[in-house]
Amino acid sequence: MKIKVSIIEDNIMFREGLMRFIGFHDEFEIGAQFGAVAPFLQKSNIINDIPASILLLDIGLPGISGIDAIPAILNKYPELNIVMLTSYEEEDIILKALCSGACSYLSKSVSMKEIVSALR
Repeated sequence: MKIKVSIIEDNIMFREGLMRFIGFHDEFEIGAQFGAVAPFLQKSNIINDIPASILLLDIGLPGISGIDAIPAILNKYPELNIVMLTSYEEEDIILKALCSGACSYLSKSVSMKEIVSALR
């Protein structure tokens, strides 16, 4: 069974490149891709199915921040594994994301190979 990965990331070049790279690996299936939290939540209200096994979530997003969105996302999809993927590396931000319900935290400064390894 493939691991379905979705992403909320506002940098379209980074988002598309990363998802393309993840898609090259047989054990992954590419899910939904959004540039902000609001469209993700709107679509989840229309289509009531699980968007993925893993959601890669940026923190610095237009509108609702990734950290602020975690409770709403987990309320709708409690079984979803949220992995923060962001350029923020401050300890207090990482702790806030994990305390809000994210299961992991990855820096955008790591290689795509390292991101895929962490998803496994």
